[in-house]
Amino acid sequence: MMRKIIVLAIFSTAFFVTSCKESKTESNVEGVQISDSTKEGSFDVDGKTYSGKVSTQYFGSNKATDNFSVLCQQDEPFTLLQATFANEKDASFPNLKPKGESYKVSEGEFELSLSVSDSQKEFVSNEKSGGTIKVSGNEMTISNMKLFDADGKEKTVSATIKF
Repeated sequence: MMRKIIVLAIFSTAFFVTSCKESKTESNVEGVQISDSTKEGSFDVDGKTYSGKVSTQYFGSNKATDNFSVLCQQDEPFTLLQATFANEKDASFPNLKPKGESYKVSEGEFELSLSVSDSQKEFVSNEKSGGTIKVSGNEMTISNMKLFDADGKEKTVSATIKF
């Protein structure tokens, strides 16, 4: 029995490594398709600029209907800005409403979240966020969007990120 488990683990690892090497534009981790973009972007948090790699994600196997995200991540110090939409088409709709903290975003909604190295808590958009978020073509613009952590602390985010 133990031998079968070890053999299965080796084959699974080999399959995973082989499939990752073959895919140069996307990696698929448990239903999340992540682009391997080489684009760089930047965003401002309370007047401080962060820069990093831009990528996109699809949460599921159907790009037309599954949640779509644009991410910009700086590695040092770690800072991640992520906008999630119902799907890629819905991202360009005007007047999207903030969903708040949620992993599932419905049509007409968005979620904007920020993780920063100097805080243990994530900052997210909610009904008090104000500001705007717009997607046109492959560019996302965020203007003066307030994000809040669980304690009510806020950070203001602005960005223009090409993806």
